[in-house]
Amino acid sequence: MADRPVEQPDDERLLHLLAVEQRLQDLVQRARDDANRRVTAARSANEERLAQAREAAKRADSEQMEAERVNHAAALAEIQADLETALARISAMAEREDELARWVIAQAISETREPT
Repeated sequence: MADRPVEQPDDERLLHLLAVEQRLQDLVQRARDDANRRVTAARSANEERLAQAREAAKRADSEQMEAERVNHAAALAEIQADLETALARISAMAEREDELARWVIAQAISETREPT
């Protein structure tokens, strides 16, 4: 085997091998370009999805804040109504105490005026 002479390629075969090599290089370059386009498209799509997610989060935060504001307003209105009810009861009790005090005074005066 070592005695066998190495065959020299002829010009036609060499040209064919060079053409195959060039086609392979072209295929590799197209594959790289395609991969770069896909990566760029994927990044762009991810950035768009991220922007949409951020907007959705902002909307959700805003809706939650509005719901909390409505709940707080309702709770404040309930507290205000309870306060007004309590103030009305206190006022009614004060009026009743005044009536009782006048009655007690009237009773005391009438007792002192009665002949013994």
